Amino acid sequence: MKDYIMLIKAHLSRYSREQLRITEPGIFLWRGKELAYDHILPAGQHDLNFLPHCRSELHRFLEANPRIKRHRFFHNLSSSQAFAFNLFFPFLTTDFPLSAPFFRHFGTDQPGTNGWEFESVPDPEEGTNVDVAWTAVDGGKLYCEVKLTEAEFGTAKDLPKYGIKLKNKYRERLELLVPPKYLEAALFRAHYQILRNVALLHRDPRDRLVFLLPRENEPVQRKLTPLLEELPPTTRSRIRVVFIEELLESLLTDASLPESLRDHARDMKAKYVPSPDRK
Repeated sequence: MKDYIMLIKAHLSRYSREQLRITEPGIFLWRGKELAYDHILPAGQHDLNFLPHCRSELHRFLEANPRIKRHRFFHNLSSSQAFAFNLFFPFLTTDFPLSAPFFRHFGTDQPGTNGWEFESVPDPEEGTNVDVAWTAVDGGKLYCEVKLTEAEFGTAKDLPKYGIKLKNKYRERLELLVPPKYLEAALFRAHYQILRNVALLHRDPRDRLVFLLPRENEPVQRKLTPLLEELPPTTRSRIRVVFIEELLESLLTDASLPESLRDHARDMKAKYVPSPDRK
């Protein structure tokens, strides 16, 4: 993981200098200290985290949707939130059937009219937030959780409140979706974020879940893969892991996509996929 983190930070630092023409580092606040990094955008230039060809449209979209708040570390070029905005927005706002090949990678149909949202909270009382969600034309919901440079999925501390959540919310939602051992307190806390995402599937058998992450981010896979392998077939068939590198490579060579969307995939790859021969 350390090698991947170092590789992508170096890549994004070059992207900042060579593509964005930024000559000063941005500031990252960590435990009261100001740290300067080239892969952090300087104050007042955070919109540069949007890709150029959709920057103005995304800015207008967020202004028109104040519910969607930028994350605290949005100014980091490795922000998963910015990645999700950049990747999905052009496909979600392109008319059918032009963007249909994109959605097939996620095992779903294209969303119905206005049937998608960023920073979706399907159950406000429960509170799980997913990066992107859409309702397909068949009525099923697709939830997509994005990991980019995160080293792990979130866990829960050994506190009484998580035992209460397991008892009052998650046990009933998960009991038909996961093996019983994951409903034991210790394993539940250790896989807290993943299980909260899986619990989203309890509402409708048509609903699906996608984890979108880099193939090179091996620690995240080491936590996710064993759990997925133990799921009942009826649950596992509704969950898909999509690797960012393979998705983008497939899209930019897909002749059935409009040239503008293939160019978009090429721009995404240039920003987010480090070249292994450049250290």
